[in-house]
Amino acid sequence: MAQTVPDLLYVLRTSDVFRQLTAAARQELAAMGRVEQYRESTLLAPQGATPDYIRYVVAGSVNLTYTTPDGKIAALPIFRGNWATWLGCIVPSPIDYAIWTSKSATLVAFPAAAVRRHVVASPEALVNVIGSIGRTMRFLVVWALQTSVLTPDKRLASFLLLATEMASSEAFKVAQIRISQEQFGHLGLGTRQRVGRLLRDLAARGLVEMKYGQVMIPSREKLTAYIEERSEGL
Repeated sequence: MAQTVPDLLYVLRTSDVFRQLTAAARQELAAMGRVEQYRESTLLAPQGATPDYIRYVVAGSVNLTYTTPDGKIAALPIFRGNWATWLGCIVPSPIDYAIWTSKSATLVAFPAAAVRRHVVASPEALVNVIGSIGRTMRFLVVWALQTSVLTPDKRLASFLLLATEMASSEAFKVAQIRISQEQFGHLGLGTRQRVGRLLRDLAARGLVEMKYGQVMIPSREKLTAYIEERSEGL
């Protein structure tokens, strides 16, 4: 079955940022945009680069991947219905992370220079960009802090909670998400078998459900409460 080509103008019209622009500005950007389809994990921008494009995720994910000086990797996925990433687009300076696609992804790309020119001329659009950057930075900070202090099971639970928040947008409000083995591997929790055991432990507690290759969170409140519980002996 042939895959439907994304409507670039529709993507712009339904964005909190771009719908603040004039119809003429959206038409210009749509004419400059392109659809990108990937069948393997692909580096879009290396750590320390300044991205030339901002990309909207239609399918799959874009992973903001940080490599520490000692070679450890942490990745934050940006899922469908979201933009990756405003920070490198609106602020034309080197980013602190690399940008990779998932193994299978469909993206819509718009030139960062053209987007920047239109967005900075619209106070309403710029306010929404600042809000989006703030949310992404909050996710990055929370993930960095929690992964340094949580036990492995709570670290996995925290990742799932953040991942479903990152997947949520006006178009896609989700309680379930498909996480690849590659993304699990970036959590530093050990082998695939160990991650599987941790997932089964969370499922036994009724905190997650695993169906058809996806992880579903029945109650975000219960999962949050579990993460915030003090560990025994503390």
